[in-house]
Amino acid sequence: FAHVQGEDMCGEPANEEVFTAYLHKAVLKINVDQSNWWYQIQGSNRVFKFKSPPKTASDSGFSFIAFGDMGQADDEHNYPGAGETVNAIAQEMRHRPVDLLIHAGDLSYASGSHHGWNHFMDSIEPFASQVPYMVSIGNYDYGYEGDGLRDPSGAGVSWFPDENDSGGECGVMSAARFSMPGARKGDKPPFWYSYNYGNVHFTVISSEHDCAPGSEQYRWLERDLSSVDRCKTPWLALVLHRPMYVVYPHEENRQIGEELRAMLEPLLLHHRVDLTIAGHVHTYFRTCAVASGECREEGITHFIAGTGGHELTSMKKGLTDSWAVEGCNDFGFLRFDVSWDSLQAQFIRTVDGRAVDEVTLRTKKGICNEWA
Repeated sequence: FAHVQGEDMCGEPANEEVFTAYLHKAVLKINVDQSNWWYQIQGSNRVFKFKSPPKTASDSGFSFIAFGDMGQADDEHNYPGAGETVNAIAQEMRHRPVDLLIHAGDLSYASGSHHGWNHFMDSIEPFASQVPYMVSIGNYDYGYEGDGLRDPSGAGVSWFPDENDSGGECGVMSAARFSMPGARKGDKPPFWYSYNYGNVHFTVISSEHDCAPGSEQYRWLERDLSSVDRCKTPWLALVLHRPMYVVYPHEENRQIGEELRAMLEPLLLHHRVDLTIAGHVHTYFRTCAVASGECREEGITHFIAGTGGHELTSMKKGLTDSWAVEGCNDFGFLRFDVSWDSLQAQFIRTVDGRAVDEVTLRTKKGICNEWA
């Protein structure tokens, strides 16, 4: 086991709390492809079940759910949609198989409270105990002011130094509670890392760290994208917290998105990334396949779903940008059903379980031949 204490944090108020959290971890080495496994925590009479992931890409495909910005399900005042999201995802998993969950940043909103983290972990247990719960880092998980000597990413300073959204946590609690994959040189999970699941390569980056050309993270991203075998994983998805395309009236987020786009979009287009998944903006919208602000066949489709539970923000009536093709201001989550040559995405509203947006993407033409 590992333990985390208040004094391990980077700033106030997190480092003022007196606590010790003991976190137990187990590593299972499983060589059987897509088999069912049961496990039990010592001292408990509860039995949990999960299915081991496919070791190689398969024509049979798989399904995953994605969302961002949830918070604690038992705090309806601050996170009015979190309880609905938890219940809706649990219901979705009972009716249709789901193999993977992606939380695109702003996880617990604990803001330095270890009790808040305990409440959040209780919230996600019904599904995180069954399928991989993969995370990216958001501003409320990492943004801090003050001493960065304890910053687990090694950056030593937040890219947005005036934002103390994490309450001084600086990613310590996120990194301690979520063991993301990272065996290759340069990986810094949960800040930036990548993994294959079935026929998709997922690349996860931190929009809270420097990602400008020449930065440590950018150099890592170049290496990761260059290493993807598109004959084995024809789909390439990027997961980050802050979106590169933002609808009105979110002026500040839109400006940051444009800066991210200037830094990252040329590289992503060069490697023919298919889609991005982001949160941060507390509404749902989807772009066309877009490049340089224009709908193009070779572009990237961006899904923004910061609709996991935090109070929703406004969306200008009518999508005025040509690249913004669909949106709604409801709590909900994305469901993706992936096959070898198609990916169906649905935005499912939590209040009634209805899919209010749906699109099918196709693999980019000749992608395997280009890679080979």
